[in-house]
Amino acid sequence: MTAIIYILGLAIGISAFLYVTQVVQSGKDKLKSKKNVKQNSKTPKKNTPQISNNKTLQIPPGERMCPICRSYLEKWEPLYSSKTNNNGEAKILIHGCKYCYKDK
Repeated sequence: MTAIIYILGLAIGISAFLYVTQVVQSGKDKLKSKKNVKQNSKTPKKNTPQISNNKTLQIPPGERMCPICRSYLEKWEPLYSSKTNNNGEAKILIHGCKYCYKDK
């Protein structure tokens, strides 16, 4: 009689273990599919800036672009510039980004 109880307990334990492993594996598969969808949606944009009627560039919001070489910049890539005074007016001269600025 006790052997039957041990066998039933073992069968219940194995079935519970297999059920839990199946649930964990399906959760991992769902996370991978969501990650793949997010990676596919984050493809880099290769849009060229649009020129408006008054001959100025219309850059999409959130995009950073060098005004000299027109290369798109990431958040951490700086523009090199210097501040000058011309007839009492403070002006900033943009020299370029890391792609087009050559230090002499």
